Amino acid sequence: MHTTNKIIYPLFSIVILISSYVFTGCKGGSKQALVVNAPDTTKIIDDYDTAYVGIPLADTIMQHNKEAFVIYGCAYCHGLYLTPVGEATDLRKSTIVGADVNGNLIGKILRNGIPLTPKSSPMPQFSDLKDEEIQAISAYIHYARDIANNSSSDSGSLKK
Repeated sequence: MHTTNKIIYPLFSIVILISSYVFTGCKGGSKQALVVNAPDTTKIIDDYDTAYVGIPLADTIMQHNKEAFVIYGCAYCHGLYLTPVGEATDLRKSTIVGADVNGNLIGKILRNGIPLTPKSSPMPQFSDLKDEEIQAISAYIHYARDIANNSSSDSGSLKK
């Protein structure tokens, strides 16, 4: 099972990336240059795809957390800004997320999945995630939830 997950989930991420590329007319939609400042270097990424990963956050750690949320496929069902797609649970209103502390509940769900949710759409298991990856995903969910629930517009602060 673990070997299968190591193969399937990266392939799932690639499929999401390709479908994002195709659905935006093979132009990547809203690509823009992203300037990354690291010690002793400035790097420009000309093809940063804001349609797929959203506009970069000023907080680089939270940006990393958001990218983990996207790469592991969470955004595919739960939406980049926690506006669910299809039958996925609305994480902005989830009592489990509300009661979660440092990923203690979110981590269990990520590792074990939920075979049948109330809407009959399964939540897949991500049993191979490292603790650091679960922490990153949990931190972004809490961050995005706080902004979405405290914003009068549709997650406006996350998109700016």
